[in-house]
Order: sequence, then C-alpha cells, then structure tokens
Amino acid sequence: MSVKKASKKIMKKPAIAAGALTGVNVVPMTNIAGAMTTYDFFFRTATTGTIKTIEINFPPLSVDPRNATIMIEKINIGSGKLVGLFDMVSLSRLTFTVTNPVSIAAGTNIRLEVARIIAMVPADWFATITTKNTAGGIIDGPTQSPPFTIIRPF
Repeated sequence: MSVKKASKKIMKKPAIAAGALTGVNVVPMTNIAGAMTTYDFFFRTATTGTIKTIEINFPPLSVDPRNATIMIEKINIGSGKLVGLFDMVSLSRLTFTVTNPVSIAAGTNIRLEVARIIAMVPADWFATITTKNTAGGIIDGPTQSPPFTIIRPF
C-alpha cells in the first residue's frame, strides 16, 4: 500500500473509544399523537470528552422535530443551537450543537428539555442518543432509550 493511500485511511475517522451512555431516557410531556409538546432527554456520559454535538435520532415517521427550536432548559452542557430534521422516508433527527464546547467528565448527567416536538403515529417509540466531539467523532453512543408510548388522540 502506498503512503498516500495509507494516510487517507488514517485521516478518515478520529480515533475514539466510544462508550455506551447510561441512564438514557426520553419523556414527552404529553403522549398524544399529533400534539406539539416538550420532551425531556436524560443521559449519563460514559467517556470524558469535549462534546460538540448531541444527536438524537428517532425511527422514521415517529416524531417530527423540525419545529424544535426552543431549548427550555439544559443541565451540565453549554449553550448552543437546535436543528430538527425530518423527511417522510428515513430521517427524524434532533441535533444540539454546543457553541463553546468544553470537556465533560465521564459520569456526568445531562438533561435537555426541548419544546415543539410532534409525535406522528401512536406506537411505542424510542430514541438513540450519540455524543460527538469537535471533529465529528463519536464520544459515546449510539445508545437506545427505553420505549416511550404515544397514543391516539381522544
């Protein structure tokens, strides 16, 4: 293998020893399909690292986070920006990007309280949470939450 090819392989992904988040939980304030509501996301870090982004992925068509631009409260993570992405085929993701990331110790409990998320369909759903560093490498996760139940409107 040439040096050029070898260096490209080395540069593709930052070397990170990803751990599994613990205490992962997703709690919607209301569990009625079609209702715009606030969600609490809880997790505990497994690895010390500088968290730049927190990605919260949902199964396709489960929730629509496009309007989730309001962070009501956050604990143990810096200020930042929320972006919700959704399409009707494969994507339902909420990304929180920290403005000025700092190192977060392993074992730190983090909570995000996010408004304006819409559950689309009644079912038992889950979210998968991943923390990433400034280079986009995974620090912890992806780790799946226990299910949360969404019901039909009355």
